[in-house]
Amino acid sequence: LRDTIEAKQRLLDTQRELRRELEHRVRNNLAGLLGLIQIYEQSGRDSAALADALRGKVGAMLQVHQLMSPAPNMPVPLRALIESLAAGMPYDGVASLALHGPAVDVRARQAGALAMILQELFTNSAKHGALGRRGGRIRIEWNSRTEDDGGAALELHWAETAPPPSRPPGPESIGMQLIRGFARSELGGECAFDFRPEGLCFSLH
Repeated sequence: LRDTIEAKQRLLDTQRELRRELEHRVRNNLAGLLGLIQIYEQSGRDSAALADALRGKVGAMLQVHQLMSPAPNMPVPLRALIESLAAGMPYDGVASLALHGPAVDVRARQAGALAMILQELFTNSAKHGALGRRGGRIRIEWNSRTEDDGGAALELHWAETAPPPSRPPGPESIGMQLIRGFARSELGGECAFDFRPEGLCFSLH
């Protein structure tokens, strides 16, 4: 009887922890979505462009939830996250995508922000870069390093090759601002954009 009571208590504790994690994730996602709506609204985009941008972000959130649904509070494999987001992009073999890196898991509370960053990169590439050009190539590399406090820090590099040579954009776009915001506020990191003649190089650390 004692063992049964203890087992039931452990189950209840697990359920409470899962409920707290789910509530935290839902609040973060809704707050992030409201922030995105405000940013895009202030940009002066027409309703069709606004709907398209938000549809992509909500789709990325959904893909993260699907990856985490078997175990809501468990980390998400980075490779699976990238492949899931890439599968939703309309490149249909026109460009090639190469992934290189060890098995790295992303904490559940950070997976959403990283998905937003990757979704923005994929969307921009499909519209203006390698993903929308025949013969284009994207190479994504990552690694993790151990910090002084024993935690793990992710380093990710994105490199595009997009014939013919691409031109750097003008002032920093909304997408770039969003990426910087997610990198700093949600992931506690920094990022850098390098617009080379052959295409965009992006780093996150």
